[in-house]
Amino acid sequence: MELTDKVALITGGNSGIGHATALRFAQAGARVVIAARNAERAQATMQAIHAQGGTAHVVACDVRDAAQCEHAVSATLDACQRL
Repeated sequence: MELTDKVALITGGNSGIGHATALRFAQAGARVVIAARNAERAQATMQAIHAQGGTAHVVACDVRDAAQCEHAVSATLDACQRL
């Protein structure tokens, strides 16, 4: 899978499938934005991506709240200029 210069907004990226997806997308070259309710725990995923030479950002987001989802998209656009 080749994702160089792509941007991925991944929900639940602080654990489980979301964490694994974030790592794999970063390994494939994507710039990853990790959206998670627990932004502190998501920092560990971001640090793992950075340690592999990837680019990642974290945004706090509860996907049950539309306003927080809109904020996550806005934060992604601010950080990466596209989604």
